[in-house]
Amino acid sequence: MRTLRRKALVLACAIPVLALSAPALAAASWSTSGSGQATGAADTMPAGTQPSGQVTRGSVLLSWAPSTFSDGQAVQGYEVSRVNAATGGSGIVGGTCSGLVTVVTCADASVPSGGWLYTVTPVQLSWTGAPGPASATVVVP
Repeated sequence: MRTLRRKALVLACAIPVLALSAPALAAASWSTSGSGQATGAADTMPAGTQPSGQVTRGSVLLSWAPSTFSDGQAVQGYEVSRVNAATGGSGIVGGTCSGLVTVVTCADASVPSGGWLYTVTPVQLSWTGAPGPASATVVVP
């Protein structure tokens, strides 16, 4: 009898704990009333444009045309990438080309000797477009 009471007590304590730890269901809905027409607009993320590069004292100065949305507004910024033209291995860009570049020019500093291809990818908040065509090979002596 005593064992039965212990089991009942354990069960009585366990049920509220299980109920509190169960995942909650979430629901969302929208409702509206009215009449007439409604429209919505969406835009696509533009692709990057082809950069051009010029070597100056171990740095590569890059420039490119802005990537714009259908309404003509430019994207927030760009990510610049560098690839070894001979091996296809990627390099890490430096200088003002690292991180989010918010203008259409930058300088990749301390570039190792060799031939390099650059691409530019447009960025808008957490969205990225397709990279643009690669630059012509930029040869760093």
